[in-house]
Amino acid sequence: MQKHDIITKYNLPREVKFCKKCTISNQRPRIAFDEHGVCSACNYAEFKRA
Repeated sequence: MQKHDIITKYNLPREVKFCKKCTISNQRPRIAFDEHGVCSACNYAEFKRA
């Protein structure tokens, strides 16, 4: 069995960061953070409430 480098295989960031409003990390696929450290899912949820 060959050992795989998971970080390279899944293109994960080396430094793990979490959203300021929820518990989503930057290792989730297709997630982005704004300049305030809030994830795109929280920003979209706020947009839908308005």
